[in-house]
Amino acid sequence: MIATDNNKAIKFLQKNFPHLQILSSPEIIKHWSEKQSIDSLVLSNVLDAIRIKGRYVPQKNAPLQNWWQKSSDISEKCRGSVC
Repeated sequence: MIATDNNKAIKFLQKNFPHLQILSSPEIIKHWSEKQSIDSLVLSNVLDAIRIKGRYVPQKNAPLQNWWQKSSDISEKCRGSVC
């Protein structure tokens, strides 16, 4: 098992190591958030920190991009109000 979001690395690994399971950042974070029952506002803040501090957002065609976007939007909705 390996984790990467780099398309060139993914293609190389799929070609040369087809048995290897490749995980993306969104897959790892989604798994963590579900297994640990992370509060939606906390998850939104984590994704926001990854976007800002890590300068990372999933590509528009990434399988979990919609999940990432919906989970990130929660903190925007909650600003100035109680969620």
